[in-house]
Amino acid sequence: MKNIPDLITVSELARLINVSRPTLYKYKEMYEANDTELGIKYKELFDYIESCLVKNEIYNYTNNIFKSSDNSLTDKLKLDENKELVTLFNKIIDNKEKINIDALNQYIEEKIKEK
Repeated sequence: MKNIPDLITVSELARLINVSRPTLYKYKEMYEANDTELGIKYKELFDYIESCLVKNEIYNYTNNIFKSSDNSLTDKLKLDENKELVTLFNKIIDNKEKINIDALNQYIEEKIKEK
């Protein structure tokens, strides 16, 4: 992976995506290890950084993707507290072409009604 400080400082990027520097380093390590628990939004960010040529592109990308991070699924799941859910959602997202989403949704709805 391209070294983040080649285009933008770690502090800048952490501020843009509203995470601490240690968290950003953790996400970067997860990305490099191809960890399935890393949220898709962060995976796509690092993929994007790989293709960037100038800092401005990163600013534009983060402004579009992370400006409402308070409501993001990854934030709601609290990565460290719900690893099983994060893994499940990433599997669903990564394999959405192979999964019958309607059937999965129906199954979940039926289970909710049982309680």
